[in-house]
Amino acid sequence: MNILMPLKGKISFGCFFILFNIGCMNSIRKILEEEKEKYIGIYILDISKSKLGAYKENSSLYSMLTLTLLSDSSFQFSNDVPFIKEVCGIWLMEGDGLNNHANLFYSNKTYRREQIKRFNENYISIVSPAPKKNHPQVEKLVFRKLESE
Repeated sequence: MNILMPLKGKISFGCFFILFNIGCMNSIRKILEEEKEKYIGIYILDISKSKLGAYKENSSLYSMLTLTLLSDSSFQFSNDVPFIKEVCGIWLMEGDGLNNHANLFYSNKTYRREQIKRFNENYISIVSPAPKKNHPQVEKLVFRKLESE
């Protein structure tokens, strides 16, 4: 009987496990890159689908608000509005390959991120974005895609 036989099986399983994890990470990375392509573009605020709360009465003021997600991972809102903390920064994809989303990170170096979820081919939402100081928060912003970058 070979004394290394039990060890050989463990080494094989260990190698398999490491290679499997590397393969999964590469697959997730590829999925996130493909997802990112779907997010890239220009979006306009959909007033009827958004939950603006205190801003609902004056919603026409915000009807032309756009969000641009660029392929270089930067983002820009078209206007400075009270219910969004900053107008620009970077955005990054996160997820496990099944539950994916993008995060907005503002340019003022505060660690505040806003999660963006894509819920349709042409819609994204931001739930409870951070408002500017001393301004009420909205429940949800929904944006409709106008065009790709």
